[in-house]
Amino acid sequence: MNCKTFMKMIPQALDNVSLRTSEFESHRDSCVLCRREWEQLERTKHWVHSLPRHTVPHDLDMAIRVEASRHSSFSFGDRFWMRIEDALRPLALPAFGGLALAVICFAMMLNTLWMTPSLANNSDDIQVQVRTAPRTRPNNYLTIATEGNSNLPDEPLLVETHIDPRGRVYDFKVLSGPDTPSVIHSLEQVLYFTVFDPATSFGRPTDGKAILSFRKVKVLG
Repeated sequence: MNCKTFMKMIPQALDNVSLRTSEFESHRDSCVLCRREWEQLERTKHWVHSLPRHTVPHDLDMAIRVEASRHSSFSFGDRFWMRIEDALRPLALPAFGGLALAVICFAMMLNTLWMTPSLANNSDDIQVQVRTAPRTRPNNYLTIATEGNSNLPDEPLLVETHIDPRGRVYDFKVLSGPDTPSVIHSLEQVLYFTVFDPATSFGRPTDGKAILSFRKVKVLG
């Protein structure tokens, strides 16, 4: 007999002495692992049998009959709704919590939308501009340099300038009019010495754009 067969026979051999054949007992006495398993299960059996026995209450039979009679008296609809109630009971508390949270959030939104006081419009308030565009300064060198520059064309010239926070032109582009190299060079000379009031954002100087129109003036004498 091998160990696998012996292990399968242990539960039956504990309760039935006739299954304890000589081959079974010979293997048990010769194999240390099998003998240890047998002794452990045998001690467990004796421990279970030594436990105190509790008598059945006299009114248990009557209580079981009454409970069975009560359940059998329920109609099909009652049993159906009882099962629905048992299935939904674990979800009742999370659902109620979610509903209460939604009601609270909705109430807070209504309070924000409807109960916010309106601000009166005061005519004495100073209107602060969020952003302002660059502006040319009065008595600027731009007018003097333009009138004295003979390389500028006779026809109107429209130029888009890019002005930094210091009021200096750092780039420009001809939008309308000739853009020959001589004209570009003249514009560079004119705009290099020109200073603007820079653009502002919330009162602070920032980059901005300005559209300039150049028109050469001829004086006939």
